[in-house]
Amino acid sequence: MLKRNRIFIDGGWTAASGDGLIEVINPATEEVIAAVPCADAKDVALAVQSASNAFANWSRSPLQERTEIFRNLARLTKTRAEDIARTIVSEVGQPLTQARPGQVAGAVEELEIIADSLNEIAWSEQIGNTLVRRAAAGVVGAITPWNSPLRAIVVKAGAAMAAGCTVVLKASEIAPLSAYMFAEMTIEAGLPKGVFNLVCGTGPVTGEALVSHPNVDVVSLTGSVRAGRRVMALASEGIKRVHLELGGKSANIIFDDADFGRAVVDGIEDAFRNAGQVCGGLTRMLVPRSRLRETEELAVAKAESYVLGDPLDRPRLLDR
Repeated sequence: MLKRNRIFIDGGWTAASGDGLIEVINPATEEVIAAVPCADAKDVALAVQSASNAFANWSRSPLQERTEIFRNLARLTKTRAEDIARTIVSEVGQPLTQARPGQVAGAVEELEIIADSLNEIAWSEQIGNTLVRRAAAGVVGAITPWNSPLRAIVVKAGAAMAAGCTVVLKASEIAPLSAYMFAEMTIEAGLPKGVFNLVCGTGPVTGEALVSHPNVDVVSLTGSVRAGRRVMALASEGIKRVHLELGGKSANIIFDDADFGRAVVDGIEDAFRNAGQVCGGLTRMLVPRSRLRETEELAVAKAESYVLGDPLDRPRLLDR
């Protein structure tokens, strides 16, 4: 079992003051594969202080410097792609053949997009008699989900850092190992100390301490509706800027003139991707009542073609 007993603050690893460790369980085998610390309010305060101290210099850093760092992160992620993919498989349970392109190659692409976009943004522009400047908002408290652990870090914490903000990330305690790998890569990529900080822990302990901290200017959460309500309530006490990406139920509407053989199968495939752990998965199929029986038969046949097994194995389908 891999034991991580430190959190990432001010560019280095430090022991957490919070009591206890959180077990990380492989969903495919139900084995405990790792343990991470449950950071408390004191740990969060240290991380936020580090981010606050780094903000002034980072927010004024040259775009060329930020661009180079994000290109380095993309390169390092690509170099460690197989190790990262297998780590995410052990955390999330997604088949390796899907994790490689979906979790890792997607993260590389998004890091490259961030690097390319920095010089395309109009950071300052004249609109009539007004000069509009885009400025970094401050310290961002980022809370990421477990179903896409690395890509969520890239699009949330990565975009914030590219804009000149500093970040304290509370990674999902269910799938935290890829977050540790990202923190390691920020050192090698040349990210200045304090720009990125990582704490682990539960929502009620670590997450609430982060959202409530007076020096956190922006809170960004991807999670459940229940968690979003709590984050918004806590953040409102400090009049913080809040960004919420919450759960939903995505409708797959199939009209009567559609190719049902293709539409239903495509819908089941989309609903099952990432072991069904996708916020935008087509999990609610709406069809004309006259086509219901046909739809059910197609859906059952497709579902039964899947074989449960080790996500590290090569995929196979039942012969029909």
